[in-house]
Amino acid sequence: MEKMCHDMTNAILTIRSGLRRLQKCCHNYVIPRNVLEQIGTLEAYKPLKSSQVDQNIEPEDFVGN
Repeated sequence: MEKMCHDMTNAILTIRSGLRRLQKCCHNYVIPRNVLEQIGTLEAYKPLKSSQVDQNIEPEDFVGN
């Protein structure tokens, strides 16, 4: 079994700390609808603009609402 590379470990820890900041975990985090729509498209791989990183996502943007 290979060891995890530093980039993967860093990504996992970044996600965990972001979820903690939102008081969420992988079991209760709801993925925003726009993220789900990008899965399987090239749009998912385009870099985010700084205005997109800090945007407020409205509750109706989440799947299941």
